[in-house]
Amino acid sequence: MLRQLGLEVGVDGFNLKSVDPDKIGDELAYPRAERLWYVADADEGAGVLCGLRDGVGREAVLRALEEERLPECLRLIPVKKGDAIFVPAGRIHAVCAGVLVIEIEENSDITYRLYDWGRKGRPMHRGKGLDVTDFADRSDPLLAKRWEEGDGFRTARLARCPYFSTAVHEVGARMRSCCAGDRFRILSVASGSGVIRHGGAGGETALRGGDHFLLPAGLGGYTIDADRGGCVLLQTEVP
Repeated sequence: MLRQLGLEVGVDGFNLKSVDPDKIGDELAYPRAERLWYVADADEGAGVLCGLRDGVGREAVLRALEEERLPECLRLIPVKKGDAIFVPAGRIHAVCAGVLVIEIEENSDITYRLYDWGRKGRPMHRGKGLDVTDFADRSDPLLAKRWEEGDGFRTARLARCPYFSTAVHEVGARMRSCCAGDRFRILSVASGSGVIRHGGAGGETALRGGDHFLLPAGLGGYTIDADRGGCVLLQTEVP
């Protein structure tokens, strides 16, 4: 499993005061760094650090940074396989040891690192990171799933923002879908295995946990046939 990752904060593309002045010319280079974590696996008792604890403001975070104890200011969210967490721009976050996630993220050029567990050699961006931290954010990072039952599968919308829309499909037998020509899709295999059958070159492709597939907008209809035990797929599109 992963080691502790550094505590970082994503930039809000509409708040560029912390970006180097000679780079501000192209705002499209700095969209909001929104991201979604889907927990593909987790050790018992493992979690993520995501968002500030109640009552923690800028001065408390600044003191904690100076005293090298920033994790004390953050919410530790216990997670298990199948959980989903939304991390908007401005929320300090880190994946902790023992957690494996699939990360869906807007292609953003900038994330500021605030804390790295005593590791040396990687740059810190504490001043800029504090400038883009949303100290008013107290929303629950864990996403509730509302399942819609299909014939041989079920689906839940996980997150939708201006940059991506992601749903999870739990396929027990078969699922049919279609790329109707207006946008591509990314399929990520979170767990299990199966086969995708389609009208493109090759006709069918094996699915295995950890695989990712780009489905062209013009692919047309396709079918997912799960192996025994089923498979779990993330489907991501541009809204």
